[in-house]
Amino acid sequence: MEEFPINPISIFLLKKDLIPTPLFRYFYRFLDQTNTPSIDKKLRALRGRLPKNILPIADDVGGNKICISVAGRDYGHVYFWDHEHETDPPSYDNLHLLARSFDEF
Repeated sequence: MEEFPINPISIFLLKKDLIPTPLFRYFYRFLDQTNTPSIDKKLRALRGRLPKNILPIADDVGGNKICISVAGRDYGHVYFWDHEHETDPPSYDNLHLLARSFDEF
């Protein structure tokens, strides 16, 4: 695991023609009630691709995930999961620390 090399805010805003453009798509719903992705649906889809203590909570526009650790020494840490650099078995090699707590995030 490494800290993300840029300010986390730059994940969400890209200045294009001086107009901030969101790169962050949405947070997942808790329950699978609509067509909007839910945490349980994403967990099923990503089973075996994330460390067991990592919970996906949001998407960016490129298919990467914003995740939170739900157990272990890094409990509560928020990560950027880079799907283009996945490892098998899953590891922290493609997880980049965004914040040490959800509040900090």
